[in-house]
Amino acid sequence: MSSFDTTRDDETWSAWLADAGVDDVYYSASYAAIWAREERGSFIGIRYESATGRMLYPLLLVPLDSLPGGAGLVEARTPYDFGGPRGDSADLVQLHEEFRTALVAWLRSHRVVSEFARIHPLCEGGRPADAKIHAQNFIVDLSLAYDDLFSSQHRRHRRAVRAFARRNGDADVISDISPADASSFVELYDRTMRRVGASSDYHFTHETLSALMSLEEMCLMRATGETGTGGAAIFLRSGSDLFYFLGASADDRPPGTNNAIFDAAIRHAQARGLRTLHLGGGSESLRAFKSQIATGTVPYSLVQRIVDAPRYAALCEACDSSDSTHFPAFRSKLVEQRQG
Repeated sequence: MSSFDTTRDDETWSAWLADAGVDDVYYSASYAAIWAREERGSFIGIRYESATGRMLYPLLLVPLDSLPGGAGLVEARTPYDFGGPRGDSADLVQLHEEFRTALVAWLRSHRVVSEFARIHPLCEGGRPADAKIHAQNFIVDLSLAYDDLFSSQHRRHRRAVRAFARRNGDADVISDISPADASSFVELYDRTMRRVGASSDYHFTHETLSALMSLEEMCLMRATGETGTGGAAIFLRSGSDLFYFLGASADDRPPGTNNAIFDAAIRHAQARGLRTLHLGGGSESLRAFKSQIATGTVPYSLVQRIVDAPRYAALCEACDSSDSTHFPAFRSKLVEQRQG
């Protein structure tokens, strides 16, 4: 026998997580609610149980009525950054296979045309068989003593951290982010995204950014010098790990600003007894920078599943997006409408 249950109630979902021993903000109702507002959708928590094990999966259901040909159709996606189905079983491969069959049937019955999930790269709950490795993300193993870790990092990073300190720069950690600190970060982040010409995927509402910084798992690292704040970044604690989330920097930042921020994050995470600092990936230049700080990599996987092929194809054609490199192909038009 197996069961497939869903809930839109935050307390019920929180109880399911607690019963499974899951204490991870990426799977929490409060985190999902922030992204449901950003996506103009709704959160649904899914629990699957069978003799093989148990699966928990937080999803956002995003109505597609605003798109040409999208009336009554829905997109399913995980909240921003990481998540995905989280399994507990001695046979995770079998559990994921069972869950996929039940999930796809449920999604089709609710007029969902596509499912997109970024799989948590440090979660031990397995990954769906049809998840594809998208990249190798950089991490820092925090088990080494700080001095040993620092000496193992690339000499360019070490020089930059020391140079920043010699210029009387300071990198501080703000664990309890005030509204004023949040507002300052949002302004700096907006200026940074405009300066670098960031894609629409990295433009979020001020309400979303402020809500993220109100999470108790979020902290702010800020680097200051003689000219004021040169850069800042927010980091999210996920279980026993710390994740680099979003960063921003000033045009006139002194050399070594970003290096100092990540060095402060390492010190902070080690002081809290955390296991890993997840740096992520990014563009070629970002990867080159992060490689100088990292001690290793982990695979990062995506689920890009067409749930209802005929409806998906018809929607893409109606949106004139069949040739898009995005997944789902209509995603860019949906984001443009939301941000317009």
